[in-house]
Amino acid sequence: MLTYLAIFLTGLTALTYQVLWQKQLSLLLGSESQSLALITGIFLSGLSLGYYFWGNWIAKNNKKNIIYQSYGYIELVIGLYAILYPYFFNFILNIHSNYPNSFGINIIFTSLMLGLPTFLMGATLPFMTKVIPITKSSVSSIHAKIYGLNTLGSFAGVILALYYLIPINGNKFTFILMGIINLVIGCYFLSLKDLNKTLSHSTKQSHHKIEALPKNLILSMSLITGLVSIGLEIILFRIVTLSMGSNYHVYPFILSIIILGLGIGSLSSFNNKNNYLSILTNWIFLLIFLVLLYLSMPYWSYWISILRLNWGTAQDSYFLYYLLLYLCLCVLILPSAIFFGRILPQCFSLLQKEAKDFGKEAGLLYFSNTIGTLIGATIFGFALLYLINIDTILIIFLILIAIITIIIILRTRKYNAFLIITPLLILLVWQGNWDRSSHIIGLYRANNKQSYHDGKIFKTPMGRKITGTKLLKDGPNATVSITEFKTKKSTHKSMMVNARTEGSSYIGDLQPQILIGLLPYVYHPKTQDLNAFVVGLATGITPGFLSQLPLINTIDVAEISDLVIKTAAYFKNENFDVLNNPKVFIKALDAARFLILSDKKYDLIVSHTSTHWVSGIENLITPQFYQTVNDRLTPDGIFTQWLQGYETNSQIALSVLKIVGDQFKYYKVFEVGSNEMVIMASNTKLNIPDISKKITNQSLLKISNKLNLYHFSQFEMLEILDKTIIDHIIAKNQKNLFEHHAFKSKLQKRATKAEFLKKNINLETLIDNKNRRRLQQKLTKRHLIHDNLYSFFIENPQHCRKLNSMACQNWFGFNNIFQKFNTTENDLEYLKIYSILRNRNYIPLQKEELIKIENKILTSENKDAKLIKLLVNEYRYENLDKLANEFLEKL
Repeated sequence: MLTYLAIFLTGLTALTYQVLWQKQLSLLLGSESQSLALITGIFLSGLSLGYYFWGNWIAKNNKKNIIYQSYGYIELVIGLYAILYPYFFNFILNIHSNYPNSFGINIIFTSLMLGLPTFLMGATLPFMTKVIPITKSSVSSIHAKIYGLNTLGSFAGVILALYYLIPINGNKFTFILMGIINLVIGCYFLSLKDLNKTLSHSTKQSHHKIEALPKNLILSMSLITGLVSIGLEIILFRIVTLSMGSNYHVYPFILSIIILGLGIGSLSSFNNKNNYLSILTNWIFLLIFLVLLYLSMPYWSYWISILRLNWGTAQDSYFLYYLLLYLCLCVLILPSAIFFGRILPQCFSLLQKEAKDFGKEAGLLYFSNTIGTLIGATIFGFALLYLINIDTILIIFLILIAIITIIIILRTRKYNAFLIITPLLILLVWQGNWDRSSHIIGLYRANNKQSYHDGKIFKTPMGRKITGTKLLKDGPNATVSITEFKTKKSTHKSMMVNARTEGSSYIGDLQPQILIGLLPYVYHPKTQDLNAFVVGLATGITPGFLSQLPLINTIDVAEISDLVIKTAAYFKNENFDVLNNPKVFIKALDAARFLILSDKKYDLIVSHTSTHWVSGIENLITPQFYQTVNDRLTPDGIFTQWLQGYETNSQIALSVLKIVGDQFKYYKVFEVGSNEMVIMASNTKLNIPDISKKITNQSLLKISNKLNLYHFSQFEMLEILDKTIIDHIIAKNQKNLFEHHAFKSKLQKRATKAEFLKKNINLETLIDNKNRRRLQQKLTKRHLIHDNLYSFFIENPQHCRKLNSMACQNWFGFNNIFQKFNTTENDLEYLKIYSILRNRNYIPLQKEELIKIENKILTSENKDAKLIKLLVNEYRYENLDKLANEFLEKL
């Protein structure tokens, strides 16, 4: 019993290590698809070599004491390595940056990190298959039990690691805990007392005869199973990402369901007769469920949208919604995974083997299976996605499964099975072309019921009226689509990455894309030869617009997806043909990795990332990344980071601001769009110079055409919070903030919940008026902003004739408030406007005016309660508590 528990726990630790290695090595190699394929490839290569080596080694040993002690020492080494791994990783991380970004160098370092433990992990199945069975007839069923329990342990490892250990305790603690478990397992096997007993399996035969199949065919079945199962897992990641968003739950959901199915499938074959008929039946059912799975996938996005709308976005609904979604995915995916899980035990039972070869044959079988997974992960899950889309890859998988099924039919001469698979293949050909409309724009983002939610089940709506889909292409990293939306006057283009809008030519989207680069340019004190670095390309509008500014010398761009780089060409007119711009140098590489490898210093670093709940973004919002940014900035360099105000909460926004504030001496927050902000940070004071020194008439024309920004005071109007005020808000909310860094990632999980709740935030409401005005006394006064802009627009009446930009909307709204403030004779209206302007530091204290209003109230026969309350509040906000108390006494 304890031995089976140990087998379960080795599966748990192995999958936990895999998750941890994937997370940590992405910091070393980057998060682009090539690096992820390399990590997976080295992991599977080490495992396959382990299966092969230990399978052959154990065939030469029949004494239990040698086998138990050897396996005990193997587990001890794995445990010690896991405990020491965090320290080893930090050492490798420091020296790796001294080497160029070479694929060969990355292979060497990844092999150093993963080679030994994965090789040792390959010993479990061959060793246990050799020592546990007592009779020859029981070896197949015992092997199925071993494989099933080990796989269920892996399922437990996924859930435990991703939902508890890593987000709560961090990577280091999890490594140490898993290492201790391996040490305990090692000590257990060393303590077993069968020291001199030689293995002697009974030759009692099974009560059923197992027919012989060619060994090469059995190993080919094992290889194809590994190839298709891992390839299907990768494709499922992509489909579910397109259907529910690239949030925290996608990876654990798919990984755990696949592993759970494999474990159940293996255990379900524990006491079954594994003859030709059972093998054939299993492959036919596998083909049936895979075809049904393939045909259903285009509808998943719509089904998830219906589920989400019916479930609501209340706080209490979050857990239940994702639990129900998980169960629905189980219904769709588990049947195929279960029949995959039955194949390896069946293959093992069909192998002709002697007692001394049990471990060797098990090792050979899993070696071939793991080679298949290696091919599936690197070729079908990575390389082929440069050439074909995911639906075509799934068709290839179905063809491979159909070929194996047909071969088994021919071998067994069960020709009546063609009556089942022939209609199935006809159905696949007839209905096999996917309608991928729902993969363009994520239907899961709909907050309210749409016209396409009409009760029909099998639909693939687009989500909104799109006149033309110019592109829908799957790449190794992402699915990218380009669409056009035509109006009577213009055509707007949008780029979607994984069914989420990453940028468009709408004025509302242009503003943040341009301002995130323009703001640091305007604020930078240098007046010549500015070098910029941009995190992410997307539509190319940010680096393209920067390239048009006169002081910009060079712009380096790191974009993780090759496909995004290619599709930026569709925005050639909007991004000033950024792909062919001599100032702009674009590299398909993870941004953090780019900066670590670079020795270049930048005046501007711009990070316009996706929303916080999108996988991978959490690595670009860590103290480690911001320290790297600091290292690459010039002494007076400026860094800007996009900050969302929608689908988030104050806890997330303030935690991000605290991380930035801990790395930079000065920072501000600007409003650049509807619920969109930009954090500007530097180690020198951020004071805006005269805009005329930074922008020529030609580039000014381009800015005015896009954003209607004509005067430096318009940039000042965008500022909503300064470091002094932000620090006060953070200190006040310190106990509600959370720790987030590269080795203890908490951001994405919390952001996923915030996205579900669909809440918006206003950071300005997080500080009371009294403290805001007290702190603003130390800040630069903004009293001249209105006078400067009023004079400018009087002299230039042709500007801002239409409210087609946020800049013009801000100005007209701002000017109207000032006009009312200067002309109103209504004291109640005056105090309301006074409060707005004072909170933004646009006017000085008007003490005399407040006293005049007090005198009017005291001499009036009809006392207005609202007016009294407003005046008392204003006295207190201005730290004039004595006047407030005296006023109340007079009343």
